[in-house]
Amino acid sequence: MVKRVFRQLAGQLAIGVLAACLYTCPRPVEAAPVSFENFDYHSAEDEFGQILSRIPAPQKKLAGLYYEKDKAGNYVFLSLEPKLQSRLQRVAQSTPASHVAVVVMDASSGKIRAIAEKSPTVKHPAFHAGYPAASLFKLVTMAASVEANGTKSYSSVNFRGGDYTLSRANYNPSQKWDRRIMTVKEAMAKSCNPVFGRLAFSLPRPNTTLSLYAKVFGFNMDWDTNFPLSRSQASIPTNDYEISRTGAGFGQVGLSPVHAASIMSGLLKKGSFPVPALVEKVISASGEILYRERGEVKKLSLDPRTASEVLGSMRDTTILGTAKRAFRRLYSRGSGVSLDFPIYAKTGTLTGSSPRGLTTWFIANLDADTALAVVTVDAKVRSARAPYIGARVLEQYQSYMNSSAKVDLAYRSK
Repeated sequence: MVKRVFRQLAGQLAIGVLAACLYTCPRPVEAAPVSFENFDYHSAEDEFGQILSRIPAPQKKLAGLYYEKDKAGNYVFLSLEPKLQSRLQRVAQSTPASHVAVVVMDASSGKIRAIAEKSPTVKHPAFHAGYPAASLFKLVTMAASVEANGTKSYSSVNFRGGDYTLSRANYNPSQKWDRRIMTVKEAMAKSCNPVFGRLAFSLPRPNTTLSLYAKVFGFNMDWDTNFPLSRSQASIPTNDYEISRTGAGFGQVGLSPVHAASIMSGLLKKGSFPVPALVEKVISASGEILYRERGEVKKLSLDPRTASEVLGSMRDTTILGTAKRAFRRLYSRGSGVSLDFPIYAKTGTLTGSSPRGLTTWFIANLDADTALAVVTVDAKVRSARAPYIGARVLEQYQSYMNSSAKVDLAYRSK
């Protein structure tokens, strides 16, 4: 009896030490030559891969954070916010689409605040980079054009054909037949393929330039994340026609939702793309902090003026562009959603093969400091496409933030 009581008290004491460390320890303890890499969490086959397999429905919480234990008995705390996670998981599960992934990220630090996902075949949909980047690659094309050719969001581009048609008949410039004209900002909102095909076609040494800016945006490189993240591959062709197609979003370019959220974060934060982080900290059973996430940014970055120009071109997507229908109700009176801040957004649509089906994208900001990425594949109805899910996420996010503010106010008033 005495031993059992002693074990219970010891367990409670250990939990108390951990909780205290979560709130009070200013920095990792400089003890023993231990680094995060020693935990070997970077492979999807290791024990951290098993921890991830329990996301997006982790069960254990301590001091307001989800945690799991590794084989050594260390506590691995995740950056996920339980109440936001729960809300968005309900959105994902109720979406009539075969594959859904939603990522909410702190734009400054790269910490993932929520992951909601479902898929019958993909193990971790939010980390999977097999989805076609589609028109999200237009952001790379514009950034390259801004810095290489001085393009602005109000610059006008002449072209011919429909907004979405980009073929051998209209990809190359023609003074005689290019009778349509559109600003880059309008083209971004409407995702006009010929305009971005022209921007890519007009780049100096287009293959080299587009390859460089793809890398700036995080393609074709390994991110030093503290969780296993698939590499986003971008194959940049050499001939003019395929360069135009790639610049418009038809190329062989893969992208993960987590990477997409980091791209959105970087544009919000003046070109500094944060390294995504899912592990908040690792604490030993005795309360020693073995690892703490420090909010790193990628070495390659955009010029702040370029990031501002690209971000500004995304302003009208939800107003008069490809996400207009999805956000129409939120802009109406009585929606209960506060849109007193600009929403910068980009959509993308393209049929992919991993997983197979029509892939739809939506990336945007939920406020000045929070990025969102949504991808759906094989949506059964229009309202299951990414822009519509993005609108639902915005509603849930604002409701969550408002409720959190009320709780905080009630706590402070005591």
